[in-house]
Amino acid sequence: MRALLYRHVLRKVYDNRFKRYGGSPEGCFWTSRKKQTARFRIILTQLKSIVAEEKVSVADIGCGYGAMADYILVENSGILDSYIGYDISKVLIKQCINRIGSPKVRFLLGEYPRQNVEFSLMSGTYNLAVTENIAHWETYVFRCLGACWKKTNRAMIFNLQVTKRAKPYISKGNIYYASCQKIVDRCNFFFGPTETIKDPALPLDTTFVVKKEMSRSI
Repeated sequence: MRALLYRHVLRKVYDNRFKRYGGSPEGCFWTSRKKQTARFRIILTQLKSIVAEEKVSVADIGCGYGAMADYILVENSGILDSYIGYDISKVLIKQCINRIGSPKVRFLLGEYPRQNVEFSLMSGTYNLAVTENIAHWETYVFRCLGACWKKTNRAMIFNLQVTKRAKPYISKGNIYYASCQKIVDRCNFFFGPTETIKDPALPLDTTFVVKKEMSRSI
């Protein structure tokens, strides 16, 4: 029941944000296009380090107004066999469908892949919390990650804001700041070997790369 409530609240929040700011970084709570693009660059760099020259299928979870699809089509179209963007907002999905026309790209309503893909990607998907209860939010995040993992054949790559404090917390602005080590420990336990990537351009971010090796179901 809690997960349903969170989805309902998140959908309303993102719908209202889009109505106010439209298809822009601000419309999905990004602080700037530069940081948004930096996150995409890091995720796609990690993907390419795994597949080399292969063409792959990708699910973009929490695709928003389609910014990652734009980035992949412009900067990395050579690696793409297929892309499916998923979001819980019908407003955002409709906007993506109307705006982006590519035979390699589709957009669907949802919070995890409907079909198996080689890579599940999440950029900023779980940063905005709709509760002040950190334990409840982390349970929700890992439930979502677990659903994605079941449909992922090669790797799951996602980023989170992280804290240097002893414990994770949710800010007054409802931003979730994770404990990097706690996320790694839980990913190692539930999914498989997990790597972390830090980049000077995003000092508060960590990117997590979980490869499909000897996984456990969540």
